[in-house]
Amino acid sequence: MRENLPVDLPAPEEEGKVEIEKTAYVLGRGEVVFLYHVSPEGLQDFYVITYKLGGDESLWGFGYTPEKALEDASFQWRTLDPDHVGPNDPFRQVLQEVL
Repeated sequence: MRENLPVDLPAPEEEGKVEIEKTAYVLGRGEVVFLYHVSPEGLQDFYVITYKLGGDESLWGFGYTPEKALEDASFQWRTLDPDHVGPNDPFRQVLQEVL
């Protein structure tokens, strides 16, 4: 999981527009992978991946394409707990089945 995303956003005193599009991939068993497409005005678009199990949603990945964001989330998933490798990786599942 990442605490800080490597993105230069406008300083708080600057006004701007950010569009966010959210797509949900429901995997069953209460698992949902969310893909956020973030379009900040005047900056490069990027994607954020979160994972929700039950009531908790947490940040897992970042990238400049949906595929890269999911690959980053999958890498984080495997890195934090080696037991997460294999068919239990929800991000790899979305990559293989949807994109």
